Amino acid sequence: MKNEILSDIIKAENLVHKRTPLMTDKILSYCPGCGHGTAHHLTMEVLEDLGIGDKTIGIAPVGCSVLAYEFMNIDM
Repeated sequence: MKNEILSDIIKAENLVHKRTPLMTDKILSYCPGCGHGTAHHLTMEVLEDLGIGDKTIGIAPVGCSVLAYEFMNIDM
């Protein structure tokens, strides 16, 4: 019964969020609520929308955001 319900719900037309290909598959390890993951995702969505992901060079600053290279699928 549960699988029938899930198969009715999990359809392409019901998709709310999809990971952009410019993000890696690695699970974000930032502290909950810090905003780094949201900032990374939004930045990668914009780069994908503009079609410039292959022309982008990322620079990871100091601190916990230095881990950006693990999550962004661009030249870092």
